[in-house]
Amino acid sequence: MAFIAEELPQERVGRVAIDEAPMQGLRPLVHLFRYPETLFGAASERRADLGGQPMDWGALPDEVRRCFQYWGTRCTDVLLHLQLAAEVLRRHGVTICRGEIRLTCLRHEDLSPSVFIELSIDATPMQAVALTRELDRRAIDLGVPYEGFVFCFMEGEDGDDEEDGEDSCPTCGSLRDNTTDGVDG
Repeated sequence: MAFIAEELPQERVGRVAIDEAPMQGLRPLVHLFRYPETLFGAASERRADLGGQPMDWGALPDEVRRCFQYWGTRCTDVLLHLQLAAEVLRRHGVTICRGEIRLTCLRHEDLSPSVFIELSIDATPMQAVALTRELDRRAIDLGVPYEGFVFCFMEGEDGDDEEDGEDSCPTCGSLRDNTTDGVDG
């Protein structure tokens, strides 16, 4: 997992520090990040692109909780977004790649944290971008909240490199380029 941020500031929510406050639905959401086939169905033989960094599943819940609590994001909002993503993939007959969802927690120059959620699919980079755009339009049309996180589909490992960029998800890669100019780390 790529934690680019240093320690996120401990904001106060009432009398409880953000990193101590419980978050309903966090455990099932983290389980879904680790085992996406539980929502997205059977995976292809193609492996997910995890960016060469192993996930620290012990630290992940605390990092995600801090980011989401900063923005007031509920786990149900993220789950609804993931359910829409599964619907988009089913409609197009696209399967996910074998492996976990890639998560990156970032802190920007203004100290606002974000979670980038990238799901590897058995598709080309251009198909991944088109499906991400369709998902974004659908989420906007339905009024699904998505503050504090960015979701995108990306090509799995060993795909044809149609793009010459370093990140196989052009949508998230361009967002990352625009939003992390002052990222600490």
